[in-house]
This record gives sequence, C-alpha cells and structure tokens, in this order.
Amino acid sequence: MDRKPRAKVVEILNEAFNSEVGAIGVYMDQHFHMDDAGYDKLAELLKSNAKDEMGHAEKLAERILMTGGAMAYGKHVIPDPKRRSITEIIKVNIELETEAVAMYNRGIMICAAEGDNASRRLLEEILMDEERHLDDMITRLQLLKDHGDHYIAEKLM
Repeated sequence: MDRKPRAKVVEILNEAFNSEVGAIGVYMDQHFHMDDAGYDKLAELLKSNAKDEMGHAEKLAERILMTGGAMAYGKHVIPDPKRRSITEIIKVNIELETEAVAMYNRGIMICAAEGDNASRRLLEEILMDEERHLDDMITRLQLLKDHGDHYIAEKLM
C-alpha cells in the first residue's frame, strides 16, 4: 500500500479512535456504577459495549499506522457524576452513539472521496456496530418509559 498518508483520512481515523477511547471510559464508568448498584444485567451490557468500543479503537489504531499516519491523542469525554440514574445513563449513551453514527457517516464520505476504500470499509463495519448500540439504547429507553420499575426489576437486575 502507498504509505503516504492522506491527511483527511488520517484525521477522521484519529477522530474516530479518540471517540472510541472516550466511549470505553464512559461505558466502563457506567458499568462500575451499575454493578455496584446491583443492576447486573445492565452492568454486563455496558461492559460488553465497552469491549466492542475497545475492539473498534484497536482496529482504528492499526489502520492509522497502516496508512502511514500518526496517532493523535486527544481529550476524552469525562462521565458526568450527576447523570447516574438508569434513564440518564441510557440518554447519555444515546447521545454518544448518535454522535458516533454521524461521525462515521461523515468519515465514510471522506474516505470515499479520498479513494481510501479500505478505511471506508472499516468505518462502515464499525458504523454497523454503533447503529446496533444506538438502536438497543433507544429500545431500552422506550421500554423503561413504558414499563418503569417492572422493566428495571425484570430486565436490568
């Protein structure tokens, strides 16, 4: 492969990498708090999402280096200690995943325009996971609204 990095592609790959690393921190923070509160099923889901994001970050880092680009580390999202209720956690995750979906869609267009179809395909694969996470969180929020405490007791503990 041509190891001359395409600046726009490396920039979006680094943006995605930093977004994924931030999401890992958010999901793990939520996992710890939900596990501590006894919401075992929700804690496991959050931990699983963190692992998915970790896999994404690893693939993105590998791709950045493969293209001849350099890693650019940025500041990450810091979880808000005021947003610890189940509803707030789900809303935070909907916000994170919505932003990720938009970023990946934009990145796919950039990679296509730059003629980097391998990076485009990687972003498409990750986008599918992010859309699944988003759909899951939207569904859980609706179930929480529809069924309240019953949903929490049956599905999240």
